[in-house]
Amino acid sequence: MVLMLMLFVVLVQKEPLFFVLEKEKKMYPTVYLLWRHPDLLHTFTTHPPVIGVLAGGADLMLPGIVTKGEASVGCAGVLLPWLFIGMSPKSYGRFEKGFPVAVNTIENKAPMAVGVTALSSMDMYMAGRQGRGVSVLHVYRDLLWEMGTKTPPPSLGVPDIVAETLVSPSESANVDIQEISDSNVDKEKEGEVEQLTDETQRLELEGDEVTEGSAATGPEAMDNLLLHCFLKAWKTSAKKIEIPILTSNFYRLHMVPACPDGATLDIKKSSYKKLSKFLNAMAKKNLIQVKEFPKGIENITAINWAHEDIKAFVVDLEETTAKPDPGKSNSGSGFVPPTIEEVYQVSGDTVAFFRACGCSKGDVLLSGEVRTLVTNYIKTKGLQKEANQVRSPEDETTVTGCVEGLVGVRRTSSLPD
Repeated sequence: MVLMLMLFVVLVQKEPLFFVLEKEKKMYPTVYLLWRHPDLLHTFTTHPPVIGVLAGGADLMLPGIVTKGEASVGCAGVLLPWLFIGMSPKSYGRFEKGFPVAVNTIENKAPMAVGVTALSSMDMYMAGRQGRGVSVLHVYRDLLWEMGTKTPPPSLGVPDIVAETLVSPSESANVDIQEISDSNVDKEKEGEVEQLTDETQRLELEGDEVTEGSAATGPEAMDNLLLHCFLKAWKTSAKKIEIPILTSNFYRLHMVPACPDGATLDIKKSSYKKLSKFLNAMAKKNLIQVKEFPKGIENITAINWAHEDIKAFVVDLEETTAKPDPGKSNSGSGFVPPTIEEVYQVSGDTVAFFRACGCSKGDVLLSGEVRTLVTNYIKTKGLQKEANQVRSPEDETTVTGCVEGLVGVRRTSSLPD
């Protein structure tokens, strides 16, 4: 694979152990270092032929990643094809987009490639095994590997994900493959097929929730995520909110913060397409009441706390880290909303007065600063009586004209740097 970006390489005894991409300023380990410390990075497992494709410049796609929702069956030392069992949001692990990872194979735990995740773990799950999973930065037998001793990868045994599902030779010796085959043939009899079909239809009608092992994708997965965030919101931030509340505010202030880490709540990717349709569906289930007042403005007017779905929902405190309040500034993000203040500029007839107070034409003053200057001027000139009346008509005209000039001549807004 030809490296298109300039990078810096850290060599120890003529062997590259780290590399740094010039634009990213992040340090990544090479396969040489990972062979010594294979657990240094979160690791994805793939099939051996895929490594050759990665060496040709390709990225690792989601269909090529072997997850915890898949299992390998070994019989008498023979590795049979991988069988899909089911996936969950934790099948890929827990990480954000751009997370450094390594890639090994089902035959050897030794990492063969290094890259960064193209999606978060939740987005990978929701993608339905379609699209790119890892952007590969370095792979075995590339130019970076050739800078070192060019040693082959060591044999570190099979990855943990394979070891957990492999059948030992002693156990596999007791498996009668012919008996399994005969059993599969018997299950294909017409009567049993009809029975299984009826049972499946019954379960589909009764089951409204998707279990952790299900592999819902596309709009169905987003529908499940919307329902999850909806129920979680009522059990967390919206537990003591004042009713009625605008539907848009409920979604922005309570449902979005309730979204699990790594997931993105997008109503347009659901089957509902619009927030109003989703909330109306919740109203039909008698979870909430939604009313339109004034015309065109929808509000949540009531919540059914006794509903079984709300009572049975259990909040997972580990799935969501603390999120900032969207209505407050987020100092940790580096962005501070501007503070807008009304100020006055010295100009026109007020120049003479403020010049005597030490200001110049064009100076910008806050209203409090103007008040202070005028007050000090009155005290300095002795213009104030006990009854707060101005003594001199000339000075009264001066002060009054100054203030009126400030108010009427020019106003502007001040933004912090």
